[in-house]
Order: sequence, then structure tokens, then C-alpha cells
Amino acid sequence: MTPETWPAGSDLMREGHRARALILLDGWAARAWHLPDGRRQILNFYLPGDVAGFTFGAAASEMTTVTALTAVRVAACTPLEQAMRLDATLAGIKQAVEACARTMEHLLIDQVVRLGRRTAYERMCHLLLELHARLAAIGRAQDMTFAMPLTQETLADATGLSIVHVNRTLQQLRRDGLLELRTGEARLLEPELMAAIADYRAPSGPRPASRPAT
Repeated sequence: MTPETWPAGSDLMREGHRARALILLDGWAARAWHLPDGRRQILNFYLPGDVAGFTFGAAASEMTTVTALTAVRVAACTPLEQAMRLDATLAGIKQAVEACARTMEHLLIDQVVRLGRRTAYERMCHLLLELHARLAAIGRAQDMTFAMPLTQETLADATGLSIVHVNRTLQQLRRDGLLELRTGEARLLEPELMAAIADYRAPSGPRPASRPAT
């Protein structure tokens, strides 16, 4: 299907509307849950190459809203969905889609732990490391420098912090020599130290054995 271009702020999918799957070809988007009073909690970010809204079974309607954070190009995954459900010989494609689904589940679990058990400082370190790792995997990071189009408001919605708290945390990371921020760009100055602070492991990395309860 011909790719579609959407401006920043567009809802690519809306909660309660008919479900559809899209692959993000370019740009950034976010999956979020919206509260009645206008607040939102960002559940995860979609970067180029990610598939949003894909399910292995029939889905009547979307459970969350996916919004373009920048201008985006997307393409419908309908042919892929139909082929996977009808053709049992597409083992390679199915494995790739399942791997993508596992990665997104890992990211969602990381988000739950990030919100529930990490401090503001740890949350920001963890999220920045995650974004860098994901962009580096698709060739969109240069060393430790990567695009950062997210506003402080968006970071607040992703980390469960106030905008003021986000600003203070970013300033502290700068003072500690861990982060350099410029317009539309971020650079991680001490990624290994940040990883130790936040207990960060990339989605493809090994998980440590569970620690015994004390």
C-alpha cells in the first residue's frame, strides 16, 4: 500500500476506533492512555521500523491511542496480517514479527518497572539509554549522539513526572556530566555509568538471574 504522511500531532490510531496495524517508515510516534481530565501516560515510543497495532488475532478496536510526535510516514500492514493468518508457509516472516512483538513486550515491561520502581534520575537515564539503543540498532545514532525531538512535556508524560521535575532532572544529568542536550539532539557522555545507575540492559541483552528474596 502507498505510504501515508501525517503531520506531528496526528492520531494514527484512536482508542475505541477500528483496529489497524501500521509500520512506521520515518518519524517518531507514541502509544498512550488518555485520562478523562486530559492527562496522558505514554506507554512506549514507536521509531522507524516499528510496527504499531499488530495483533496475532482479530481485534475489534484499538485499546490505546497512537499519536505522531513528529511528521511521520507510515504504511498499512494489512497484506502482512492477511498473509500470516492464511499462509502457514511464511515461517521466516512470522518469526520476524514474533521477535518484534517480544521486543515491544520487553519495552513495555521496562516501562512498567521504570515508572513503578525507579527514581526520577534513574528513569531518565534508563529512557535515554533505551532510545539511543533502539536508534543505534537501525543506524540512526552516531556514536552516543542521537536525535531527540521529544519535548519536556512529552518526557513528563513518558516518565510520570511533572514538567518541572523533568527539567530539574535533565539539568542534574548535565551538571553530573552524563548528558549533553542541544536543540533536537542528545549526547550521552557516560553511558556505562548511566547504565549502572539505571540497571539498564538493551532489549536484546541477557537478563540476570532473579535475586533471592531477603
